[in-house]
Order: sequence, then C-alpha cells, then structure tokens
Amino acid sequence: MALVGGQIEVNITNVASIAAQVREGKVKIIGITRPQRYADAPDIPTVAETLPGFSFPVSFFGFFGPADLPQAMVARVNAEVGRAVSAPEVRAKARELAMAEVYTTPEQFNAMLRRAVADFGAAVKAGRIQPQ
Repeated sequence: MALVGGQIEVNITNVASIAAQVREGKVKIIGITRPQRYADAPDIPTVAETLPGFSFPVSFFGFFGPADLPQAMVARVNAEVGRAVSAPEVRAKARELAMAEVYTTPEQFNAMLRRAVADFGAAVKAGRIQPQ
C-alpha cells in the first residue's frame, strides 16, 4: 500500500501480494529477485541482469514437524505433498500467483533452508541491521 500510495518508491515483495495492483497498472515490476527469469513472464528481467552479482535468498514454503517425528511419517507427508504439488489445480493456482512449485526431498529442503538462513544472516551482517 505504501508503494501504491507514493510513500515509498521501491519495494521487494512477492508477486502474489501485488498481482492485483500490477494488473490495474498501479505497480510495475522492474525486476525479479529469482536467479532466472520467471517462465510465465519472460519479459521481466532478473535484478542480477541489471546489477551483476546481486543475490537474494529465494523465499519458499515448507512443512515442518517435531524433531522426533518418525522417518516413516516424514516420508509419507513428503510423498503426499509431492502428489499435491503435481496436481493440475495446484499448479494452475501457483502460476496464477506467479509462484514456482518445487518439490524436494526432506534432505534437499533442509539444505535449502540452511542456505537461506546463511544468506539472510550474511545480508543482515553486511547491512549492519540491528534489532530494535
């Protein structure tokens, strides 16, 4: 709202949260933070194309459970999530929200999560961001 209202000039957010404003012509997407262009909007450049070396941690959603969750349950939930993610209606909704549906193993997700924590930590440190 601050962007549409003119209180700020630039915002980094997810496409889903501004899709209506983009459709109405109130907001223009000038770049995406993903490493590659979004397949459904190939005309929108990545920020790294304009600012070489730019890197931003990819946002994602995941399923979490207690640390002692039995491995059999982890495998079952993961398999069910995989089936859901591949369902045509879920893929269609993801595309509508400009989201990429990615299915990973629990190990791949764990690695991705650790990488994101490290990347955000590095950004906080480089920016000298302090809690208030």
